[in-house]
Parts: sequence; C-alpha cells; structure tokens
Amino acid sequence: MIHKSAYPAIVSIIGLIVVLGIAWGFDALMRFLSYQRMEMFFLNFVIFWCYGLIAFLLAAILLLLAWLVLINAPRNVWISLVFLVIGLFIVFYPALYYNPAFALGRWLPGFDAL
Repeated sequence: MIHKSAYPAIVSIIGLIVVLGIAWGFDALMRFLSYQRMEMFFLNFVIFWCYGLIAFLLAAILLLLAWLVLINAPRNVWISLVFLVIGLFIVFYPALYYNPAFALGRWLPGFDAL
C-alpha cells in the first residue's frame, strides 16, 4: 500500500510522462502536416500558426506541471532526479543523435525513425 504522502510524487511523475506524450503527439502532428504540405501546397498558413499555438500550449502545460511539482508536491529527491535526468536527455539529445560515437539508432530501435 502506498503511503498517502507519496501520491503527489506519483502524480508528478505521471504528469511528466503525460507532458512528454503530449509533446510527442504535437511533434507527430507537425510531421504529418509537413508531409501533407509536400503533397498539397496550401498548408503553409496552418503550419505557421500551429508552431506558435503548440509552443504556447506546451508552455502552459509545463507551467502547470511546474506549479504542481514546486507547490503541491512534497520535496522529494527522487522526483528531482527523474526530472533532471529526463531534462538532460532532452537537452543533449541532438548531440547524442548526430554524434556517430553514440548513434542512438543502433542502440535503441525506433530512434532512427525520429
């Protein structure tokens, strides 16, 4: 049985997973619109506004998650470490992806499709 004070920590981690899933979904939407634009040449206006709208929505969602983690959740080292490791991976992902020494496509299936 999970102690009652552990629920905000679990909600914080689930919130992080949900935000990453939403960001991945927005990325898939923009990739789909870009492919459609190659076939139909009238989606430039839609893509132009989608970039700004998606950035605004992700910023709002991340602010809500930050509010949840910083205000409502108790101080927990494990939550901080999970957020730090995932954030560092996101920051260093381009260097890891394009560096032949790390070649994530060889190690993790599906990374070469991104």
